[in-house]
Amino acid sequence: TKTKLTLNEYFDFTNYPSLSISPSGQHLLIQSKRPSWNSNSYENSLWLYNIETKRKQLITRALSESLKPQWSPSGNWIAFLLNQNSIPSSDKYPKVNEYIYLYSVISNEWLPIYIGKEAPLALTWSNDDFSLYFVTFASISPKEDANLQKVEWKDVIQYRLSKSNEGSSIHRIDIEKNNQTSSTRTSFIKNVPFLITELLFVPFEEKLVLMSFSTLFAKMDNIEIYSLSLKHLSTLSRLTNNDLWERELRLSNDNRHVLFLAFGRESSQGKLNSIQQRLYSLDLTNGFVERLAKDFDGNIAGYMTKPDGGVYILGQLGTETQIYTQQSP
Repeated sequence: TKTKLTLNEYFDFTNYPSLSISPSGQHLLIQSKRPSWNSNSYENSLWLYNIETKRKQLITRALSESLKPQWSPSGNWIAFLLNQNSIPSSDKYPKVNEYIYLYSVISNEWLPIYIGKEAPLALTWSNDDFSLYFVTFASISPKEDANLQKVEWKDVIQYRLSKSNEGSSIHRIDIEKNNQTSSTRTSFIKNVPFLITELLFVPFEEKLVLMSFSTLFAKMDNIEIYSLSLKHLSTLSRLTNNDLWERELRLSNDNRHVLFLAFGRESSQGKLNSIQQRLYSLDLTNGFVERLAKDFDGNIAGYMTKPDGGVYILGQLGTETQIYTQQSP
């Protein structure tokens, strides 16, 4: 018979925020989170598991929760952030230096890349192991004179106006390998007038797919999907226009569709109805958005693309959660 679960055992559990198989299929990347009672915090660790030898290796116990670790296209490198234990910046406590860390699966080499004082908001590899893109916070200058605003409003803080000045800066990192050493070069790409929380690189069109976000929830259209042409940086196109909250962007295996989860509200006969989380596919060639798993009446908690072009779906009906599969729309 099983022993009864105590309160201490209940609270002292380990959670796994992310699991991902390498593109080569040789390794499993495991992110674990467990309470650290002595430090009154959580210990976030990153483990590398060799599927063939069935051995696991600890990479770090100070993984940052802000971004999920990402495999390089070949599976030889892992990009991630470390927890800097930073406190809110001020004149007394300046911002700390921020780094993106690359870990070599082959040589166990660490490659820290200095990116400045702003922490990355999103990160994605290009189509090879020699370049990646990342996003940092950027403050956009207000359209009206700040001094005139201060005179008119005196000591009143205009919260909405201050949040409307939030933007993002997109950067590119190029990795150069010379014999046994590696060096990096960081270049600025573009500023955009909104926060970016997710980033994808589309190889066949040389575009970046962006997920916009706003800390103001008065309008759901602040959370939409955009594309930015890397050949013509002035071309920023909006791909969605709805009252849904999109998230979990992933490219299809043919690199021509962006899959994403979405929940929020839909309009029916002049009324707004809250809906469960659904799965959609966005065709990058014509902009057509199609709902996947239309016949599933429950909540789609997660999904994963299949090598043969279909998807695995984690579907919840009532209190039951099962794995489903769909080969095509």
